[in-house]
Amino acid sequence: TRFRSFSAKKEGFLDEAGCISIEPKFKDVRRFAHGLARIKGLNGKYGFIDRQGKIVVRAQFEDARDFHLTAGPNPRFSKHY
Repeated sequence: TRFRSFSAKKEGFLDEAGCISIEPKFKDVRRFAHGLARIKGLNGKYGFIDRQGKIVVRAQFEDARDFHLTAGPNPRFSKHY
C-alpha cells in the first residue's frame, strides 16, 4: 500500500502489517504491476522500482505510465478475413 509522509512530503510503501516496506523518498509512487511500480523522483522525472525498493529504471523520463507486460501478436487474430 502506498503512503505519504506529510512531514517529508514524500511517498513510499507499507507492507500488509502496516510497517514501512519502502521508505518514503519519492515525490509520487503508483501501484505495483508485474512487480514494478512507477515512481516520480525528486528530479521530477519518472522511473520504476521493484518490490524491494531497488531502482530498476532510473527516474529519467518526462512522462511514464504504469508498467505492463504485453503479449506478442496472436496468430489466431492476425489473419485477414
